[in-house]
Amino acid sequence: MGPGPRQGAPAPARRQEPPAPRDRPRHRRPDQGRGPSPEHSLHGGAPAPHGHRSRGRGRGRRRGPGATGAARHARPLWKRLHLPYLGALVVLLPGMTVWPYLTELDAARASGLVRPEAVAVSGNTAELAGSEWETVGYMTGFLDGQPAPPEGTEIVDVGFKVTPGDDDAGTRLKDYCRFRALDGDGRSWEPTNEFSLRNLAEDPGRVLGGCTGSDWEAIPAGRTQSLVVTYLVPAEVADDLRFEVTVSTTDDRFTPRPEALLFEPEPLD
Repeated sequence: MGPGPRQGAPAPARRQEPPAPRDRPRHRRPDQGRGPSPEHSLHGGAPAPHGHRSRGRGRGRRRGPGATGAARHARPLWKRLHLPYLGALVVLLPGMTVWPYLTELDAARASGLVRPEAVAVSGNTAELAGSEWETVGYMTGFLDGQPAPPEGTEIVDVGFKVTPGDDDAGTRLKDYCRFRALDGDGRSWEPTNEFSLRNLAEDPGRVLGGCTGSDWEAIPAGRTQSLVVTYLVPAEVADDLRFEVTVSTTDDRFTPRPEALLFEPEPLD
């Protein structure tokens, strides 16, 4: 028999198998699945090699004549600023601003809130909204037993005659008929009824709110109605006044679209 293993010798080491590799997550390369790097997009070439420092950006960078960025910045300034659109805004903006104002102004004029520009009358008679108007003159300081006006003021009475051409004209006079006294500086005064008890004319009509007969009814077609309008004004302008008559031109009392005449009557003896 051959010799056996020596007593006490170590047993041979067992070969260990390497551990099975784990599934490692796959990492994409920095440039995989992405768009071109900034260097590639700016210069149209491959990315700069590792460790290469590109030259400073901004104004200090020099570009060749064929560079994409240079072509982009070479566009005319008016194109880059969209000046055609800005020009359109410059043209449209004033209209956009003025249009609401003009619309409101037209509505105010149609409703009578803004008085129309009066047409100056040459002489004593004129036609307005289907009625014939005549001024018979004015007088100052007629008290007829009434208390004197406040110091520094004067009473001015103006006489008119009005004849509607038809019943519609008479109705328009009833719905909308206004008066004003104006001086040379553009100041104006509305009529007053503080001295309404004086006897100024035979069967005078009514002039507050509208022009009607003495019975507050519309003046019939073809009938001539006397009207007396009284003002309380500063004494220094009493003999230097013109008188405005404003009447509706439509049958709609909500949109009367009034027109006006401006009379300059002579003083009564």
